[in-house]
Amino acid sequence: MPTHRVDRFAPLALLLILVGIVACHSPSNAVIPDRDVLTAEEIATTDAVTAFDAVRLLRPSFFRVRGEVSLNRPSRNGRDAVLADGDSLYDYPTVFLNSRMLGSIARLRDILVPTVAEIRYLDPSAANLRFGSGYVRGVILVSLKAGSR
Repeated sequence: MPTHRVDRFAPLALLLILVGIVACHSPSNAVIPDRDVLTAEEIATTDAVTAFDAVRLLRPSFFRVRGEVSLNRPSRNGRDAVLADGDSLYDYPTVFLNSRMLGSIARLRDILVPTVAEIRYLDPSAANLRFGSGYVRGVILVSLKAGSR
């Protein structure tokens, strides 16, 4: 009787082993893009004109509202410029250009794609470590190509 039980599960065990081998073997030329970085090469594959368009098309998660949510939203000292659907610009990451603060994500519309070397999202921990405290929504860091202003 015990041999019947083993025979019944042998095909399943063989299948699981084969699936594991196939899953572990990936082609060496396969490049998995970093979810927190947009390169100039990736951006060039789109019809994006501005950095805002590139992020919207390729990494919309950069624009995801993060942090605390309140039913009683306090005044944000004049920073309540509405972006869309009632969301304040304060709810989004702060934009930095070549490590200098630029402002809200709306400023990404001022940066043309041909000048961009890289766009990187820094979570609040990394942003606060690099730029100091106060970036509770993180930072979108845009690096320009050499010679671009």
